[in-house]
Amino acid sequence: MDVIDFNALREAHAAQAIQNTMMNVPLRVTDLIKRAELIFPNRKIISRIGPNQTETLTYRELAHQAKSIAGGLKALNIPSGTRVATLMWSHAAHLACYYAIPAVDAILHPLNLRLTPEELAYIIADAGDSILIVDEDLIPLLKKIEQLVKIPTIIVNGQHADYPLTLQQLKNAEPLEDWPSGAFDENAAVGICYTSGTTGRPKGVVYSHRSTVLHALSCSLQSGFGFSSNDTLLTLTPLFHVNAWGIPYSGTMLGINQILPGARINMTEVLDLAVQHQATAILGVPTFWTEILDLLETQPERWHFDYRMRIHSGGSQATDDMFYRFEKLNMSLQNGWGMTECSPIASQTWLQQEHFQLPEAEQFEIKTSNGLPIPLVDMRIMGHDGTAQAWDGESCGELQVRSAWITQNYLSWEQTISACSEDGWLLTGDIATIRPDGYIRIVDRMKDLIKSGGEWISSVDMENRLCSHHQISEAAVIAIPDAKWGERPMVVLVSQSGLSEKDVKSYLAQFYEKWMLPESIVITGSLPKTSTGKLDKKLLRVQYQPSTVA
Repeated sequence: MDVIDFNALREAHAAQAIQNTMMNVPLRVTDLIKRAELIFPNRKIISRIGPNQTETLTYRELAHQAKSIAGGLKALNIPSGTRVATLMWSHAAHLACYYAIPAVDAILHPLNLRLTPEELAYIIADAGDSILIVDEDLIPLLKKIEQLVKIPTIIVNGQHADYPLTLQQLKNAEPLEDWPSGAFDENAAVGICYTSGTTGRPKGVVYSHRSTVLHALSCSLQSGFGFSSNDTLLTLTPLFHVNAWGIPYSGTMLGINQILPGARINMTEVLDLAVQHQATAILGVPTFWTEILDLLETQPERWHFDYRMRIHSGGSQATDDMFYRFEKLNMSLQNGWGMTECSPIASQTWLQQEHFQLPEAEQFEIKTSNGLPIPLVDMRIMGHDGTAQAWDGESCGELQVRSAWITQNYLSWEQTISACSEDGWLLTGDIATIRPDGYIRIVDRMKDLIKSGGEWISSVDMENRLCSHHQISEAAVIAIPDAKWGERPMVVLVSQSGLSEKDVKSYLAQFYEKWMLPESIVITGSLPKTSTGKLDKKLLRVQYQPSTVA
């Protein structure tokens, strides 16, 4: 054996640049279903296809269906980058499209079927959609859209005389032999979602293969949703809105049993499905939780879980009362925060080991926050003067974020529409505080804050307080113009139990200074919602202008 001069060898190597030895394997969305097909072939996707009716596919069957749809799309000779829109409910065929479309290098564009025909026509036109896959029962909506914009190719999931091409025909096509592999630009577009358009026209956010896979990985960690292949998820967040919080990707990657609610489900059916299929977690928005809690509390003998159910909430802030009520039922409610621009998840709430030693009230303060940024998401809060605010739990400012799965621009065809600050942070429009340990709390939307006499009043905080009253089921707080103070708060709430305006003011007076109390209170039977289930404050501000209230 030759004698080696280690000193000389070290000196020679130290003078050279070191080379990366890692494989250059691109991140590709279809690799997620490929994994499920190989490792979890018998795990299930359960689709509700009607009242008390379900249909079950295994991941092996789902993958075959997706490959067949991809083969059918390929036979249409669509160019690379073709936008393929879906106007579909949450079911297995829609989930298959999530993988069939990118498998032929096309771009998935789920359409929010709760939008108006005019809004949908604008979104279709802006995205440049060339193909639309539509559920048969949504053709009346499609007909209204087609009065405004024509889509060259319509594929019906079902049958209709006016549209001869069906999804079943695509399923009967020669399937792809295998999922795509080899050299590939992981930054290529894979999907488009549009913002809700509460402050103007909806804006398109374009996701890449890379951003989508990284988002799925981070969300799947214990410090994200904390899911595993042992879970069964009932996903009420629809496949037609912000990619159902990424569950079509993360859930499939992990081989999770998925329960998809189909069309027009009610909360009684939700609980029936959860019990029947032993769901370990339900994902949805606070609008659902109010009715689910009422059902569980009034009919405790009908639904019973022998384990601690997890409730994952987003879209808008869950009220403190919801946390208490779920806890009494041995269910854990977990908050988070995100937006379409964030793919959409950016934070999740969970207690750290040291928190279990804290008093219950301090633990509750953390549980009701909007959590910690999930791994690889950076956050900061910026004041009105453009300076970074302290992480002290009190200083507030606009929440700004950045990550590999957060957009920097909106879809545009002429000049760039930036979503960010000059130094590259997403401008969220949310006002927040951040504790020293990193937990964020959304105080309000910038456009919903009420500035009265130069002082700020949080609409979110007052709404949360109102919804903690046992006689109030929903509440919205909006600003109304005032000649003296600039703006004053107005409350619009839902109560079915004879609550009076005086009762509400007396209740709020326990928690707020006199100058913060609402100028007027309206008690009504229901509150308007946006297409994503949030309170439609834009509409409320129009409905309750001072002249209207008077």
